[in-house]
Amino acid sequence: MTSIYADAVSNVSIINGAARLELSIASIENGSENKVLSSPAGTLVISLDGFIKLHSQIDGIVKKMLEDGVIKQADQVSAVGSQ
Repeated sequence: MTSIYADAVSNVSIINGAARLELSIASIENGSENKVLSSPAGTLVISLDGFIKLHSQIDGIVKKMLEDGVIKQADQVSAVGSQ
């Protein structure tokens, strides 16, 4: 089995009944501390049924992480930052 590391999903498209998630890796441009470059890491191609199941699984994981305090909702982060 091959493992692929990705920092982000840079694009999602539906082609011929399959979801295609283009994965990318972030890196810093040489000589620059602030410019972030994005490079392709690979593409995950998954059936539409699998894509819907993946969405449900990710939604459940995010809800659990919110409940456990591992992450905060965007509106909570904004409220904390504005105090």
